Amino acid sequence: MAGDGRTASVDSLVVTTGAGRLDATARLSEGRRIDATATLAVADLARLSDLAGRPLAGSATLGADATLLLDPFDVSAVVDLAADGLSLGDPALDRLTGGAPTLGAAVTLDADNRLSIHGLTLQAATLRADGDAMVDLTGGDLSGRVDVAAPDLAPVGRAVGTDVSGAGTVALALGGSLDAPTASASWRAAPLAVAGVRVAELSGSATATGLPARPTGRIALRAATGGEAVTLAAGYAFDDGVLTIEGLALDGAGVAGQGA
Repeated sequence: MAGDGRTASVDSLVVTTGAGRLDATARLSEGRRIDATATLAVADLARLSDLAGRPLAGSATLGADATLLLDPFDVSAVVDLAADGLSLGDPALDRLTGGAPTLGAAVTLDADNRLSIHGLTLQAATLRADGDAMVDLTGGDLSGRVDVAAPDLAPVGRAVGTDVSGAGTVALALGGSLDAPTASASWRAAPLAVAGVRVAELSGSATATGLPARPTGRIALRAATGGEAVTLAAGYAFDDGVLTIEGLALDGAGVAGQGA
């Protein structure tokens, strides 16, 4: 370690334990900027099973490159996590992850107390997820989105013990505030076959307000087989353990109906 008051550096910091190894470097420049890198390698995740509360196996590496500005205050970091031979102690989960999932994101906290996550990317054997999020830690404003794509639903079906084939996408969006969050989602699977039942397309959307205690919103579903399509839509409200459905509407394939 060396420095002169306005500059300082840690060229190599190594911490080794029975669970893993941490390698880090850091540098202070201009008396107000700190750049740091760190890599945490865990060669045997089984050592963390008690902490996780489930049997783990495999190895994992967490890397981070961070910059801290003291004036004006700003923190930014790029984080990457990769696993190899990962087992979460559940065969269904292991089929979904495929043993070698990766996760990456950029994180910032600025002088206005806004926490942002950019370029969130999760890659697993059965799906890929991309997203961004922002939280105003002072005012409470919340926004974010996550897009999930599963190009082959067969491994998902095997994970849950059901014969499924096709491809699917899901889009999630968050809004509102920390005190009153809102959410919406849309999904599409085309083509889709479940336990031998085939449809050309299954799609839908949902909204939710009043989270988390009293969710209220609307759900819409559409199923198409050949030239026929059936739609189902309804509003819902969940309050004090009671689910209320209203405005139920069914249309398509020669059938139309409405219900309270």
